[in-house]
Amino acid sequence: VLESEGVTFLSSVTVSRVDTIRAAVDDDDSLPLLSIEINSKDGETKQTLECECLLVAAGRRPNVDNIGLENANVQYDSNRGVVINDLARTTNPDIYAVGDCVSGVPRLTHMSGEMAKVVVQNALFDDDWKIS
Repeated sequence: VLESEGVTFLSSVTVSRVDTIRAAVDDDDSLPLLSIEINSKDGETKQTLECECLLVAAGRRPNVDNIGLENANVQYDSNRGVVINDLARTTNPDIYAVGDCVSGVPRLTHMSGEMAKVVVQNALFDDDWKIS
């Protein structure tokens, strides 16, 4: 639907520069004019575009590489995150994980808070609260 209204979606690109060509004017509700420099993910293609609006949806990825999880016997996937069971326990029974670093759960702030409650109950009070 948005494409038919002139909206262009670009994926797998990086934004290297954004400049304002023309500022917005409050008196007439005009939008600014922007110059956007983008690069393909492989870095081989560079392009400059002009637009009035820019939405950058960067997404979230777990930052679990090179932090020693394998030394702690904690299983993880670089793209998905730390593997936990329904009690939020990792493959090392002495380690729990919550939040954006965890595999298979929504990466939302309120979800992290709820997971933290589960871990407190399970780790400190020997309960069996579940993530699901």
